[in-house]
Amino acid sequence: SIQISDGISAEQIKRSTDNTTAETLRRVPGLTLLDNKYIYVRGVSERYSGALLNNSPLASSEPDKKDFAFDLIPSNLIENTIVVKSFTPDEPGDFAGGLVKVNTVEFPTRTIFSFNYSSSYVNDVSTKSFKTYQGSGTDYLGIDDVFRDLPEGFPDPLTYRNYDTNRTYWSSKLNDKWGLQDKKAFLDQSFGITYGEKFNVFDNDFGIVSAFTYKTSFNSKDIITRDIESSDNGSYFFDYEGPRTTKNVYWGGIVN
Repeated sequence: SIQISDGISAEQIKRSTDNTTAETLRRVPGLTLLDNKYIYVRGVSERYSGALLNNSPLASSEPDKKDFAFDLIPSNLIENTIVVKSFTPDEPGDFAGGLVKVNTVEFPTRTIFSFNYSSSYVNDVSTKSFKTYQGSGTDYLGIDDVFRDLPEGFPDPLTYRNYDTNRTYWSSKLNDKWGLQDKKAFLDQSFGITYGEKFNVFDNDFGIVSAFTYKTSFNSKDIITRDIESSDNGSYFFDYEGPRTTKNVYWGGIVN
């Protein structure tokens, strides 16, 4: 069957300054890069596209939608990328936009070691002050170290009948370190380490390729919240506006 596809080879990737697979894929005609990690093929939503890594289906990297963050795979581990835009019998047919196939380097012919670092300045965000709170000691990894956990035995308000009468008791058990602090947003930063090696064991050749990537970024946007809440005592109107600043952390690794 005739197949319509676009591809990027390792030689093309080496000549570019792309650090991640997502940045590499944006060079494919008909692809749109969203948030520097998600792929839209021919304008079709990400839920209608598929992704394969070394011909194995990639699970979604997001909990609430079918999508994969392609910035988790460093570009210097890629042998080639192929975007299939038409159906053929040898490929999965569960896509409407396109099928993104990422193939990594299978066997290093020599020792590979590289380190890359980059930073960027975002206008009106980088080095600017924003509101935050204490947080946990592992927020730099994008995960929590029990700082935000509920106390042991904390009741479920939907099923606990005496929740209202014991609200003061359970409230006293909650973490109260939520005071606002002023901090400055750093420059957006990213770094990656790639290592590959070929070695011989009992006259058999073995190879390993591995990589680790880490990125942090800040973004800010103005929000407006207007709401009406009704009760037996009347209606209450809420009208809030102000900036919302978010710190994003991405990290991941791959070993082959």
